Amino acid sequence: MNVIKFGGSSLASAESFKRAADIVRREEKAVVVLSAIGKCSSSDEKITDILIDYCLAVKNGDFCGALKKAKIVYEKFISIADDLNATCDFYRKFFLFYDKLITFSRADFEYIVSRGEYYTCLLFCDYSKIDFVDPMNLIYFDKNGKADIPLISDKVKKIPADIFVTCGFYGTDKNGEIKLFPRGGGDSTAAVLAAATGAEIFYDYTDVEGVYTASPEISKAKETIGTMSYSQLYKMATHGANVFFYEAIPYVAGKNIKLVILDSFNANGEKTVVTDSGKNERIKAFLIDKDLFKIEITISYYREKIGIIYDILKYFMLDEIVICDYYAERKKVVLIVKSYASRVYETLEKVGVGCTVSNTNALTVMKPRRFSPFRKERKYYSSSLDEIKKTAERFSLRK
Repeated sequence: MNVIKFGGSSLASAESFKRAADIVRREEKAVVVLSAIGKCSSSDEKITDILIDYCLAVKNGDFCGALKKAKIVYEKFISIADDLNATCDFYRKFFLFYDKLITFSRADFEYIVSRGEYYTCLLFCDYSKIDFVDPMNLIYFDKNGKADIPLISDKVKKIPADIFVTCGFYGTDKNGEIKLFPRGGGDSTAAVLAAATGAEIFYDYTDVEGVYTASPEISKAKETIGTMSYSQLYKMATHGANVFFYEAIPYVAGKNIKLVILDSFNANGEKTVVTDSGKNERIKAFLIDKDLFKIEITISYYREKIGIIYDILKYFMLDEIVICDYYAERKKVVLIVKSYASRVYETLEKVGVGCTVSNTNALTVMKPRRFSPFRKERKYYSSSLDEIKKTAERFSLRK
């Protein structure tokens, strides 16, 4: 059995739905994981982002703003459904959800945000006539909030269909409530199912031809990395390569599962194959991680420095804020973190220290030497993307 995952960019239009369905129909046995409808262009919005904005608008009492977001969701789904000649059954189910949006009868965050994946799957199955399995009956989390692989494996074995579709991004906790994965959870769901089913190949269809040696924002002269190891992918993913979610990698690494990252718009084009060992030991790459936060804390004494670092690391870990880098200077502690702005400021309030917070971007330069997952790569930080690009150009000219 194989696992096939389509990202939101591979499901942004009716044509994308048809293309994905054609790919799935070529399989004999497969688990198909879908993300919510994505962006058609750089100026477009993802369904998940729109639903998050809807929840925030309702929470803040901005009901006019919430209705505008609900209208966008309606237009996106109905436009694709009309082009796919969807059945009355899909329209009936979707209109029930839309009624909840415009009457504010249900605005709990987990439910609303997860409906992007849910109705994307219903629409896909309505068109393709492939069986749908709700992740609430498939993806279970244990008491520690981790995916319960043995239980999920048992549930998969009880599904009679050779091919079925399920949603990425969410499942059910021990209390039977909806639980979301972090953003990028579509990769996590697919990786969990690959581990649970003992899949031979995990196909991850995106809108790019595999993993590139340079972020598209940095260089147009990027190349696709043909083969690599999970250790290399993890290191690149944690330094800004957004093609695969780094938290999904431990689910498939070390389990003899081959991950193939390829372009759904050009499935016969270049691709990246990721295995436990990999064949490409030396990779030269330039990675950019945008929209980071640089936190500078001025301190007076060394003992105070240790205590502050401990408190910040503890609270950031509890609030699931990713710490990309940190270092201490003579009278300053500097942390580079990645999370939502609101969560960063809320956590700093808990710590209760005065600090300066600014936006920054990170450039990571991976040199083509023998790979070590423990080696710290060279990093450069700047609030200016142009400066980051210039730095990458200087290093790209070096051997």
